[in-house]
Amino acid sequence: MKKPFAAAIVLLLSLALSACTPDNSGEKPTETPTATETPAPTENPTATAAPAPTETPTPTLSPTPTLTPTPIGTPTPTPFTEPPITEGSLKNTGCHPITLSGNRDDHVITDRYCFIEGEKFFLLLDKDVDLPGDFADNIALIMDTLESLTGLRFDASRELESSNLDQFAGEDPWDALQYGTKVPIYILVDRNDEHFGTGANAGRATIYDFRLFSDAVWNSVPSYRDNPERRNDFVEYLDIAHELTHVLTLRSTQMTDIMTEGSAEYYSEKALGVLSDKVEEFRTVLAAPHIVGSVEKKITADTAEDIFLTDYTDISFADRGEQYVVGHLLCRFLNDTYGPSFLSDYIKVLRAAGYRVDAYILPMSEKDYRRKTDAMKEVFGDDVFVRFGKWFSEGAH
Repeated sequence: MKKPFAAAIVLLLSLALSACTPDNSGEKPTETPTATETPAPTENPTATAAPAPTETPTPTLSPTPTLTPTPIGTPTPTPFTEPPITEGSLKNTGCHPITLSGNRDDHVITDRYCFIEGEKFFLLLDKDVDLPGDFADNIALIMDTLESLTGLRFDASRELESSNLDQFAGEDPWDALQYGTKVPIYILVDRNDEHFGTGANAGRATIYDFRLFSDAVWNSVPSYRDNPERRNDFVEYLDIAHELTHVLTLRSTQMTDIMTEGSAEYYSEKALGVLSDKVEEFRTVLAAPHIVGSVEKKITADTAEDIFLTDYTDISFADRGEQYVVGHLLCRFLNDTYGPSFLSDYIKVLRAAGYRVDAYILPMSEKDYRRKTDAMKEVFGDDVFVRFGKWFSEGAH
C-alpha cells in the first residue's frame, strides 16, 4: 500500500507546482520590447531637426531659365534674369517678361513671345529676336530726347488701339497686356522674307530689322543667307527713331505727308546726333551711308506753296519718296528761321482747328490740305513758302 500512496503524493506536488507558474501563451512580451517599439529617430531628436540636404535639392529652388543670353566676344555667359510674374500682369497671355543687362555685348535670343516694359513703352518681342543688352536703354533715350526736341509727349490722353495683326492672322500674342498710354513697339521677325515693312501709327510702332533676327532664322532663309549685304553690322536706330517720331506727332494731330515724313526724318537724325556722345552705336549709324532721295519737282519761291498744298498726292504711291527729302529740308528751314518750337507751334494751331488724333491716318480732302497750308502761314507768316523756295533755290541747305 506504500507505493500507490507515494505516487499520489508526487502527482499532487506536480499539480501544485504547475498551478503556481503563469500562462503567457496569448500575450505579447511587453517586458522585452523589440527595436521597432523604440525607433532610432525617436531616441535621437537631433537628426529630425537637421535633415540631410538632399531633402531640399537646389535645382527645385532655382531652375535654369530656358532663355539664355549669348554673349558676344566673351566665352563667359552673362546670367539672364527673368523677373517673377506679378499678380495680374500676365493673365490669359502666353508672353513672358524679361529684362536686359544694359551691356551692348550681351545678347538675349528669344525662344517664345516676350515683352519688356519701360517708363514710356512696351517692347513686344517676337520669337527668334536677337536683342543686344542695351536695346531697351537706347529706346528710352531716344524717346526722352524726341520729347525734349519737339515739345510733344508720348503719353496720349487715351488708350489707342495697338494690335499688329499683319503677321499673326488676327491673333496678337500680346493682346492681353494692358499698355495704358505707353507705346507698344513690336520687334518682329520676317521668317520667310515676305517683305513685311517697318511702320507706325498713333497706336504703335512696328520694327523689322535684319540685325535683330537671330542667326538661326537668317541662315535658314536663302534670300537672307545668300545676300549678306542686306544685313547691317548695327541696329538701325535711325529707322526706329523715325517711326517713334511718327507715333509722337500722330498722337497729337495729323499733318500733311510732307510735314509728317519730313519731321520724322529731321528729328530722328537730330535725336541720334544729340545722343551720339552717349551711345557709340548711334555714331556708327549716323556715319553709315543712307539712301537719299532726289527732288524732281523744282522748288522755287513760286512753286513751294503749291507743292506743299498738293502734298505729292499727284504721283503714284510706289514712286513716292520726294516728300521725305522736301519735308526734311522744310523742317530744317523752319528750325533755322523760326526756332526749335516750330513743330509744336504748328501742331497747336492744327489742334485748335479741330485736327486731333481720332484715327490713325484719316483721308484728307482738298479743304483739309488748304486748311493745313493756311495754318503754316498763320504760324510762320504769309511769306513762309516764298522764303522757303528762295532758301532752297539759293542752296542754303
